[in-house]
Parts: sequence; C-alpha cells; structure tokens
Amino acid sequence: ASARQAHRVIDGGRDSQGNAIVVLGEGTGIVHIAPGCGDVDHVIGKAQGLPQIAPLDEAANFVEGFGFLTGRNATDRALVDEILASLREKGLLVASETYPHVYPHCWRSGDELVFRMVDEWYIAMDWREEILRTVDDIRWFPPSGRDREVEWLTNMRDWMISKKRYWGLALPIWVCEACDTFDVIGGREELRARAVEGWEAFEGHSPHRPWIDAVKIACPACGGRMSRIPDVGNPWLDAGIVPYSTMGWNTDRADWERWFPADLVLESLPGQYRNWFYALLAMSAMMTGRAPFKNLVGHALVRDEHGEEMHKSKGNAIWFDDAAEQAGADCMRWLYVRQDPVVNLNFGYGPLKEVRGKFINTLWNTYAFFVNYARLEGFVPGERVTPFAARPDFDRWILTELQRTVTRCRAAFEGFQMRQAALAIEEFVERLSNWYVRHSRARFWKTGESAAGPAAFETLFECLETLIRLMAPLTPFLTEAIYQNLVRSVDSGAPVSVHLLDYPEPDPGKIDDALAADMEAIIRLNSLALSAREARKIKVRQPLATLTIGPKDDAERRAAERFREMLREDLNVKTVEITAPGTPSPVSRTVRANFKTLGKRLGPRMKAAAAAIEAEAVRLAAEIEAGADEFRVEAGGEAISLERVDLRLEIAQPPELAVAENAGTWAAFDTRLTDDLRLEGTMRDLLRRLQMMRKEIGLEIEDRIRLRWAGDSPVLTRLFEVWGRHLAQELLCLSLERAESLDAPPAVAITLDGAGLRVEMSKGH
Repeated sequence: ASARQAHRVIDGGRDSQGNAIVVLGEGTGIVHIAPGCGDVDHVIGKAQGLPQIAPLDEAANFVEGFGFLTGRNATDRALVDEILASLREKGLLVASETYPHVYPHCWRSGDELVFRMVDEWYIAMDWREEILRTVDDIRWFPPSGRDREVEWLTNMRDWMISKKRYWGLALPIWVCEACDTFDVIGGREELRARAVEGWEAFEGHSPHRPWIDAVKIACPACGGRMSRIPDVGNPWLDAGIVPYSTMGWNTDRADWERWFPADLVLESLPGQYRNWFYALLAMSAMMTGRAPFKNLVGHALVRDEHGEEMHKSKGNAIWFDDAAEQAGADCMRWLYVRQDPVVNLNFGYGPLKEVRGKFINTLWNTYAFFVNYARLEGFVPGERVTPFAARPDFDRWILTELQRTVTRCRAAFEGFQMRQAALAIEEFVERLSNWYVRHSRARFWKTGESAAGPAAFETLFECLETLIRLMAPLTPFLTEAIYQNLVRSVDSGAPVSVHLLDYPEPDPGKIDDALAADMEAIIRLNSLALSAREARKIKVRQPLATLTIGPKDDAERRAAERFREMLREDLNVKTVEITAPGTPSPVSRTVRANFKTLGKRLGPRMKAAAAAIEAEAVRLAAEIEAGADEFRVEAGGEAISLERVDLRLEIAQPPELAVAENAGTWAAFDTRLTDDLRLEGTMRDLLRRLQMMRKEIGLEIEDRIRLRWAGDSPVLTRLFEVWGRHLAQELLCLSLERAESLDAPPAVAITLDGAGLRVEMSKGH
C-alpha cells in the first residue's frame, strides 16, 4: 500500500461494528490506527486494507528500518521529544500537548506495556454450532452464565492457541525448514516412528522444552527436515483437554466413559466464559459432541474488605495461614458460602469478625448452654423419648422449623445453591437461640418430674445434633468439635466423626404447619410491638401495664390468643389485650388542604375543595399511605384533580400510648408508669448488673453466692423489701443481707436511677 493509501481518514469516529472509538475527555478527537500496535487497530486496519507493520521486537525495541528509532525502546520517555522534534523539522507538527491517557501496565512491576504484532497459531472456529448445541445440556449456576457463554460462542473469533513462552504445553506442530510445510503429530508413538534424529535425547522426558525440540522428523512433501515450532500452547488449550489427557481417553475408553462427563465444574466467573469453560466445551464438542460437565457453579472475585484488588505490593493481601490463625478456617468458609456468588466477596478481618459475632458465637453459645445444663441435670440423650405430639407447643414449633431447614438445605445442596443452605441455617440458629432458648430457659433449670423439662433437653439436643450434620460439609472443624463433646462424650458407640454420619432427611411426622403459621404471626407481632417501644425509647426491661394487639385477621387473633402469655413475658407487660380483627388503630389520621398550592391553582374554588378534602379525609389518607400521587374529589358538582403536594397528612396518637402499625396490624403500649412499675424496672436493671458481676468474677452457672448490699436510698430499701426474694432466686443466693457500709473492695459501686448502691458478691460454701 502507498503512503497515500495508508494515511487517510477512515470514518467519523466509529469502528467497524459501529462503536464509538473517539471519546470526549481526552486527546484531539482524532484516533490514529496502527495495525501492528493494538488489537482494535489491527482489526480495523485489516478490514480497511491498511498495511500491517510490526515495528517492535520482543524487548519493545524498534527493529531495523526505522531510522533514528531503530534500537530505541518504545517506552523511553526521551524518545517522545525526539519524535516531536523530527516532525517539527519536517514541518509536519501542528501542535503538541501533554494529557492523561489510559495505557496498560504490569500489575506486578508497574512497568508500562506495549502491544506488538506477531504470528500466532489459531484453530478456525467454523464449528461453533456444534459447541452451541452442548450448552443446554448443562445446568448453569447462576442461570445467567448460560447466556454469557452463548454470547461468547456466537461472537467469538478464531481461537488463538499459541504463546511466545518457554515453559508450557509444547505445541506438536513441526514445520519443514525447506518448504514450510507443517504437520501435527498425534502422539508419542507417532513421533517415535517419524523421528529422524533427536529421539535419544528426548526419550524418558516429558513432552516439554528443551527435550522435545531435539526431535526432528522428515517432511512428507519434500523429504526435508522438520523442526518443532518454538511456541507453546495457550494455557486454556491445555486446560480444555484435561478430560481427555488425564482420564485414559487413549488407553481405556470404557473406564473413561465411567467418569465423563464431570458432575461439577466450580470456578470464578470473570474471564472463564472465554477461557476455561470455552476450552472445555470446544474440545468436548470436537472429540465427542457432548457437554464435558453436567453442572457449572460460578462465582465472582475476592477483594479486600474495601472492595479493592489484593496485591502484596499494595500491602492489602491476606495470607491464608494468617487468616486461619486469627479468624479460624470455618469463619472463612462461612463467609464464602453465605456470599451471593455473583457478587465480589470483600474479604477481611472486619467481615470475618462479623461472621463470628453474628453466627458462630450464637451457635456456640446455644451449644454451650445446652451442655452446661445437661451436665447439671444429668441428661442422657435417648434415655427417654417424649412423643412429638406430647411435647409443648414451643418444642413442636422449633422441631417443625428444624425439619423445614433440613428440607431447604437438601434442596440447596442438590441445586448447588450453597448460599441458600447457609441462609437457611442462619435463620434457624437465630430462631433457636433468640426464640426457643430465650423463652425456654426456666425449663432447663431443675426439671423435676414434669415432662416439660426433659422434653426441652430432648428437643434442644435433637436440634443441635441435626444442625451439626446439616453444617458439616460447610464448617467441618466447628461441627466436629461440637460432635465429639455433644455426642461422642456420652455415646462411645457413635461413629467416630460427624463426617461419617448420614446427611439429615426431613421427618414429616415432626411438622406442625398450623403451629408454625401461628408462631410466624407471633414473631411479626413481637417485632411490631418492640418497634413501638423503640420509637418512644422505652427499654424492654421497664415493665408496662398493658399491651393492646389489633390483629388484621382471625389468623393473627388466634395466634395472639394462643401465645398471649409468651407475648406478655417477652414484651414485659402485665396484661395483653387482643381486639377483634379490623378494630381501628388508636392512631388518627387527618388530611387537610395545602392552601399554598391550591390557592394559586383553584382561586375562589379553593374553599369548596378544602371542605371536600376534609370530608374525604379517611379515603385520602388511605390512598396517600398506599403510595398514590394523584387524587380526585367532588366539590360543587365539579371533579377536582389533586396532586400529593396539594394534601397534608397529619398523624396523631394519644400521648399515653406508644403505637406501631404495619399492613393492617397494630400494637399499642400504655406508657404510664406507676411507682410499682418503676420499682420493678429498677429491679430488672439491678438484676442484669448483678448477673454480669457473676460472670466477671468467674462463677459457674450452678455456683451459689452470698450477696451483701449497702445504701441509704428509700427506693433501694423498698426494692430489696419487695423484690429481695426474687433477686435471691435468680442469682442463686445462699444469703442476701444488708450491711451498714461496704467501702472496701471487693465491694463495687452501682448507680440506679440516681441512687448509689454498693454490692459485695462472693462464692457461697
């Protein structure tokens, strides 16, 4: 091509696919095309018939034939000034300026990278339809992966299979030194048969450089000597033939069929649709016409906890051994399995600490609670079995939740949805700890002859034992530690490891759907009522006189009646009242006209419109809360259209009530405090402080104590008179006495509602 043909305007800034290649924000608005110096340039230049010149060698130095540039490195900053000076001398330079531009750099060293055009080996991909036909024989997780693979296969170019490297898969291509004929060798035996020299140097070695390069073969076209090309294979070419190169395809086809296709491919998503997944699909379609795997589970990337790439050079890399030592291997596992696989995982000690605090510790504390009380009560698993139907509602509810969790986990594992299994387990552990154990604590202390106590131990043991089997594939070390103490310590005949047990299967005989529905309603009511307390900043330890529940339907009313006592205890009120379904909330709503907007628009009709708005206040309030933004009222026989800005919604509730509402259900506390209620609230604050003291001085849960107190506040004097017996029972006091003064350690000072108190606690004997 002539210089005139090479130096011409192609188009107004779009490439051959119509995509913009001239962008605002950088440069001059003119893009030069150098077909030998970049992929986009090469594709466009080839389509336009531009000359393809490769100016650089392997070290990015200009080759012979480029005048003063020859031998100079393309990344040399000084070379820029010399090129500008040359253009200026020739009268070809219009202007020059320095501006930022995006160029690739080595992620390890930070060195600038340049593109270089070289000859490579390709496989013509004119058989893409055969590959596409195998895609729908695979289950893709996430399902969007299937579409991404199809998009790549539909638009891919020929497959470049060579690399300019020394180490790697030696491409079995020999080229004649005389006539340039090339030949592909199919295996070691064929190479041995055709070798004319170098076999002795190669024999006994793997087919890699430098040994295989010693082998020469005869050219079938001219009889000349053929040498292997210096290129090695693209790593993905090597990865794509793994099912054939390592599983006995050439040696034992029947055994190979036992293992093909693979059950699962698990790999990071970015890049693999056009790399490994593509290579596996392409090779398998060529070799067998079949999909190479049944299921593909993909995931995004791992970043640091701020979302940045991890690099040793940046100082934000975390080594596995360090993380395992500081956070625990199972904390790391749980962080991974609960992550949405299509979203990058932000990995670091902050997220790991959150996993430990919110989940691992909750599970461990529940397990520790059971073990401690089972030891005190002498509970032996399996010694007594209370039928499911004979157990209290709360036991049957948590066992129902357990069976539902088993069902969810099995479905998740079978569908390669690890996150769904993790979330199901987290939800169950939260309900086991925060609902079942918290509401059943008294049943684990001194069970007596009642069936309620032993049933609580049986139920919690079953939950924990099943739970660790559910979790074992996800947290092998934690579950093994719990299993050895929970099961093996009391049953030496049990399998030696949790990992030798069968995975749980749901038991339909331990599911009570009606009970579960009632408890779901109670959990919602509880959460709603707590939000009313929180809105008025009334702590749960402060007892209140009355809670009124306004259920939205008969199902909620039935649930509230069934678990009235639990609501009373949990929400710390003396009485729970339940209204008829549909009873209006004590919150009133009024809608008034916004005179600023309506006055301008309606003029003299504004007063009539305001009266119509007031008359329709109930309907308009409901429409506003439903999210409407357009309204209509009738005023003086005229239909008037209103916008949300034309209406003011005013909400009010009686000052003595704390009310919360949601979707037709409401809960209202009477917040007026009597002296007795205040005193009980103070007692509960003191009890919490004293229970913390037990832990701080290292007492075991069964240890008895002696407690002495000193203080001259009339409120505290009355508190111990009224609540002393209750405090002594809760704290396991052998004695609870008042002292004249407690000024010296180990006595500690406590302040309650502004009153000073000193307390001395010691272990009883």
